[in-house]
Amino acid sequence: MIVSNTTPISNLLHIDKISVLSELFGTIHIPEAVANEVNVVFSSYP
Repeated sequence: MIVSNTTPISNLLHIDKISVLSELFGTIHIPEAVANEVNVVFSSYP
């Protein structure tokens, strides 16, 4: 199992490469706290 904080997920979303995670690791489980933080960051993203 891979556990990540918000930074790599956010960075991959910014460059539209989030699919790299599932390509490398298969199923990805994002902790609720990380998902919430990503949602906050991207709610203000233009």
